[in-house]
Amino acid sequence: MWTYDRKVTLLTLAAGLPAVIASFVLLWVGQYPWLIRVTVGTILFGLWLAVTIALRDRIIRPLQTVSNLLAALREDDFSIRARGAMANDALGQVMLEVNTLAETLRSQRLGAQEATVLLRAVMAEIDVAIFAFNSDRRLVLVNRYGERLLGREGGDLIGGRERMVVINVRREHGHQAVVILLQDRIELVIVAARTSSRQS
Repeated sequence: MWTYDRKVTLLTLAAGLPAVIASFVLLWVGQYPWLIRVTVGTILFGLWLAVTIALRDRIIRPLQTVSNLLAALREDDFSIRARGAMANDALGQVMLEVNTLAETLRSQRLGAQEATVLLRAVMAEIDVAIFAFNSDRRLVLVNRYGERLLGREGGDLIGGRERMVVINVRREHGHQAVVILLQDRIELVIVAARTSSRQS
């Protein structure tokens, strides 16, 4: 199976092949000295290959650049920007859209980080135990009351599958639990101890 690089190279060679053949035919048919034929033929052949390589690089390298930029975005690296982003050029428009996408994702990431910091600050002051789980049932967020409830540090709990532990604590010690399904299938488990008035 031919790769895209090879197809571009062959098409570029084929584009210049008729002119090269015609030039060689004229050189050999004409009454030129042998040295001139060899010299001019070598120059023509070298130019043909040089133009082919240059044109191939002009086509392939921008695509490699876009691929590297998208790979960086996939790895949450939003600091890289594409050069040559121009609105009046087809390739420049692609680079411009990639840069715009990177800036949008960076803004969303900063907003999510700020929201997470605010959420942690609020959770630290709430007098209930809060546990947030992702779609894989792994703990992604816990406040200090949750740590006290389980008797473990938050660093030891994050990333673990602690949902059944929370439910078991609720059942054994008479806690109330509320499970809320948030966006991206994140479960928020809020555990609060029952007061004496509720128990009565």
